Amino acid sequence: MVNKFEDLFSIATGTLGLLVIIMMLFSYKSNVLVNFYLVLVFLLVSMRLLHSGLKDYEDLIIMNVNDVHFGPLYIFGIPSLYLYFKTLYKDSRYFSAQSLIHYIFPILILILSVLQATVEAFKNQLLNLIEIAGIVMYLLSYTVMMLVLVYKNSVSKKANVQLGPDLQHHVLIKRWTLFLCSIIFILSLKIVFAACSELYNPAETVITGYSYSFINSTLWLLTFAVVLFNPEILHGYPRLKNRINNHTVMPVTTSPVWNEIALEINNLQDSKLTDSIDTKTKKYVTEIDQYVLTQHPFRSQKYVIKDMADDLNMPVSHVSYIFKYHCSMPFMEYKNYARINDSLALIAAGFLEGKTLEALSQKVGFSSYNPFYLAFKKHTGQAPKEYLVTKNELWDETPLKP
Repeated sequence: MVNKFEDLFSIATGTLGLLVIIMMLFSYKSNVLVNFYLVLVFLLVSMRLLHSGLKDYEDLIIMNVNDVHFGPLYIFGIPSLYLYFKTLYKDSRYFSAQSLIHYIFPILILILSVLQATVEAFKNQLLNLIEIAGIVMYLLSYTVMMLVLVYKNSVSKKANVQLGPDLQHHVLIKRWTLFLCSIIFILSLKIVFAACSELYNPAETVITGYSYSFINSTLWLLTFAVVLFNPEILHGYPRLKNRINNHTVMPVTTSPVWNEIALEINNLQDSKLTDSIDTKTKKYVTEIDQYVLTQHPFRSQKYVIKDMADDLNMPVSHVSYIFKYHCSMPFMEYKNYARINDSLALIAAGFLEGKTLEALSQKVGFSSYNPFYLAFKKHTGQAPKEYLVTKNELWDETPLKP
């Protein structure tokens, strides 16, 4: 009776998984990010759950396939989950040929499992032990890689520094990734335990991974339910803000510090970049300005030009070229210029109600009040206090600490 219930539960969860996949694919036009790797994970999981529930029904010929063809398939979900997190943060939805390297080990395990089931020479305890050790190491490696990736992009101070106005969006993605990481961690422990149990079971000649299927079904049922009730998480990071902000389109504006025509180039190496960059100048400038305006990367004191190139997926040489020949100020000065603009926006939003100018200087990325004071006066023509009096802003009389 218990086994019957587990089978029905697996069938129901697998069916729900297929419905989620259909929803993801058919919502492509409104979904800016149908992630290939997440679809692959959900497809593998749904297939295994359906097979786990239907494999005891002998009249269903399609389900009478040897377990050896389905058991190892679960391992393909491990690199797929890692690649999902990786592409989620980069807003990429396409399969990359370079990603195939992550699937070499699962392919080898699949081949080994087939040989164990068909060739007598491969049916021995030593090979089973080697297979188990390989799976455990593979699981641990990718689980650690996933946790590091999620921490770096959702939990760390640097990730939180760059939130800008997208707090609601960030919190939603953060909760989703942490939830999925928890599911992965529990399933990883379950897979290791189940594999070890089957290894020491004399009745088993290959690892099928079907032990404790009720745990599998429960965890994936929760995952599919989260996706169904929060479909906006499928839209990736950071493009989800378009849905959260009711499709508000930010007007494209360009700061007055940019020059459309490049300054005179007297460097041979830079002149070689001219042809490939000049046609993209407007695009680069717009992307830099919009990124700085919305994400406030300079709130991090250690933010350098290479970080910007990485965040915008641009070559470092191109970003350096743009600032050198199309900006009226070098990158370090632009950084202070952007921080002062950030501080002006925070003042207008009431940041100084109950807080000091020193707190404002640290918020926008200055190490102390003095460099903030000098930069503020340089770019606004007024000292911070003078600006506040002129604009009739509320001023906290808390003594400054210059």
